[in-house]
Amino acid sequence: LLSFLLCLMIPLGLIIYLSSILRGRYRRCMAAAIVIAILNAVVWPFLHFSGILDFYYMVDIANAVLVILVVAGIAILTIDALKGNIDDYRYTVIGFLGFLAACLFELMNILLAGSIIKDAVPMVMGLGFLLTFIVIQQVNDLRKMNEEKQHAIDISEAKTRFLASMSHEIRTPINAILGMNEMILRENNDKTIEEYSKNIKTSGKMIS
Repeated sequence: LLSFLLCLMIPLGLIIYLSSILRGRYRRCMAAAIVIAILNAVVWPFLHFSGILDFYYMVDIANAVLVILVVAGIAILTIDALKGNIDDYRYTVIGFLGFLAACLFELMNILLAGSIIKDAVPMVMGLGFLLTFIVIQQVNDLRKMNEEKQHAIDISEAKTRFLASMSHEIRTPINAILGMNEMILRENNDKTIEEYSKNIKTSGKMIS
């Protein structure tokens, strides 16, 4: 009983994680799912341990709520996939769909009371499937981050080389102009031209 009650808390963490990777899309749906998951994890244990209502009379309702959450999660991921928004987290989606399918199978097994296989085996396998693909997603994200970092470094180096080259190309004609200006200052007798030349010399010193 305690194990099953603790299992009611599992969807909450997964819904919060799913909401984070969806990056604000379907905010209302995810908020509603979080509220339902919290109520499902709190109300039934409270009623049971307070002696108001035995949990065995509520287990079908709790399972039905879990089924609704699982189906809602699959639907949201499917809709997001159809909209083309899963490129950044495709491996996580595969893991989530596998885990949700395993949970759905586990819940159907419990609800039908067929006990086809041992309890919790599908859910554990689904959780392992999910964690495996989350790790794959994280490795893929790190690889992309490293590629983007290297690309940014390459762009920065190219920019530095370009600025250095342009600085050299600009300084060469400026030095020639300043040299010619020095000759004008030495040989000129016109006060107006001398003033212009001094302005050029002052500006040249600022640039250099």
